[in-house]
Amino acid sequence: MDTDALREKLRNETYKNLKKYKIITTHKLVMLYLYNKQNAGMHYTKVREAISISAPMLSQIVLDLTEAGLIESQTPLRDKRQKRLYMTTEGNAEAEKMWEFLQHLVTNR
Repeated sequence: MDTDALREKLRNETYKNLKKYKIITTHKLVMLYLYNKQNAGMHYTKVREAISISAPMLSQIVLDLTEAGLIESQTPLRDKRQKRLYMTTEGNAEAEKMWEFLQHLVTNR
């Protein structure tokens, strides 16, 4: 299979998998950011600033991704003001597929 055909196959598989969650590009950015941070539990503000989106937009994305079972929001016991975002097992699997696709695009130009 040539590079273009493989790229198209990976893209189609990735989008087909994510389509069932009704995920758009900004949702993917949040997932990839959390995945790249190795699920360290990122503060809402860090995520929002890293991908340059508004607080209300991130709140909606978190709600969408949480309802889809791809991420979860946790509040530390010591500081109830600081919510952290974590990938779920299913979210990690989907983000890994996206990450592999992006790596393939970069290395096979």
